[in-house]
Amino acid sequence: MADDRDDDMDYLAQSRRTPPHNYLVESILVLMCCNQLFGILALVHAAQVQGFHSRGDFRKAEEMAASARMWCLIGLIVGVTLQPICCGAMVFLQIAGAR
Repeated sequence: MADDRDDDMDYLAQSRRTPPHNYLVESILVLMCCNQLFGILALVHAAQVQGFHSRGDFRKAEEMAASARMWCLIGLIVGVTLQPICCGAMVFLQIAGAR
């Protein structure tokens, strides 16, 4: 009888546990503004966070959130460094082609 009550209390404690930040908004912004490849990877991982949390797999939800954050940061860094280089190369090629 006491074990059943402990199990109920554990279930209630787990069900009230707040889900980790899923980085869904950040992954969409990276997808649209910085780098599509890494944005898609971040979006896939971010979309899985809530599902794992609702099934009670809190460790996997945390892993997916950390993975989504990692892909967001990689996409942001790659996008911020490559976009100016690509824009500069396009301007250079336009100027060189006009001569």
